[in-house]
Amino acid sequence: MDEVEVFARAFELWVSNTIMSDTPLLKTVDEYKKELPYKIFDSFLEDVLCYFNQLFGNSDAQIIENKPVQLALF
Repeated sequence: MDEVEVFARAFELWVSNTIMSDTPLLKTVDEYKKELPYKIFDSFLEDVLCYFNQLFGNSDAQIIENKPVQLALF
């Protein structure tokens, strides 16, 4: 795996652990724990979650409810 794919998989783990969603694009936390490409994060998953929480301004781990949000590009 190259570094871009590792970053993308780490972000996917953060999303699955942080955002409650019923999208078919995400797997459950338990499903991610079983898949080999995600098992590499087992020993430092808390660091990954902390990194993305700080990146997105969530100093505390929090659950974001699945609500529609309107985004403006400009």
